[in-house]
Amino acid sequence: MWIAAVRLKSEAGAMSRRCARFNLVSLGLPLERFKENGHVHYIHFESLSGDESRIPMLIEDMKSDPSISSLEAEGTSVFFIHTLPVHEPHPRKIKDDRVFFTKPIRTDETGFEKWHLASWDEQAIRNMVVALQKEHLEIEVISLEQGKLDQLFTQSIMPSLTESQRSALRLAAKRGYYNYPRKTELEILSGEAKLSLSTYREHLRKAEKKIFEDMFGKPKSVEERLGQPSSTGESEAEKILDEPQNV
Repeated sequence: MWIAAVRLKSEAGAMSRRCARFNLVSLGLPLERFKENGHVHYIHFESLSGDESRIPMLIEDMKSDPSISSLEAEGTSVFFIHTLPVHEPHPRKIKDDRVFFTKPIRTDETGFEKWHLASWDEQAIRNMVVALQKEHLEIEVISLEQGKLDQLFTQSIMPSLTESQRSALRLAAKRGYYNYPRKTELEILSGEAKLSLSTYREHLRKAEKKIFEDMFGKPKSVEERLGQPSSTGESEAEKILDEPQNV
C-alpha cells in the first residue's frame, strides 16, 4: 500500500480561508461529496480549536455565506454543506477515487490543509498531486512511501508511534491511568511493563506528545509566536514526484 502526506492551500476550501482569518485550527472528517443540479455539494463535519471566543465569529461568518447550508453548530463542532457550481475548482473534486483518506483533514491557522492519503496504486497518488498542482494550488508533498497494512491501520487511529510508545499508551489506558481519579500510577505500570520508571515515563510522554501534535499541530516557535519570519525548507513535491517509479 502506498501512503502519502500532502500539505496544500486553496481559497476554494470553506475552512481554509476562515481558519486563516480567525486564527483557528480545524480537524475535519473527509466526508463524501455529491452532484446535483449542476452543483457539487461538499459535506463537512469539523472540530474547531484555538481561541474559543473566535469560534462563534467563524460560525456567524458561515451563516452569511450563501454557499453554505444545513449548518449545525454545537460547542466546537460544526456540520455544514458547502455548495459550488460544478465548473468551479475545489481540491476535493480532484481526488482520485482510487485514493482514500486515512486521517481527518487538519486545517491550520495559516489556512493550509494536511491530507493523509493511501492507495494500492502509486501512480494514482502521483497523478492526483500533478492534477492539484495544475490548479495552481500551494502544495507540498511531505512524503510518499510504501507502507504495511498494519502501519496504515494504526496510523489511521494513532499518529506514528513506535511499538514501545504504543505499548506504554495501551497499558496506561487499559489500567485506568487516564481515569479520574486515577486507578493506577506510573510506578505500577512500569513494573508491569518490566521497564524502569524513567524509561516507561519517557515512552508514555512521547506517545502523548505525538497524539496532541497530530490533533493540534506542533507548538509554535518563539519567532512564530512573535510574528517574525522563519526560514523554511524547500518544497519536496517535485523531488518526490520525480523519483524513479516501480514498474
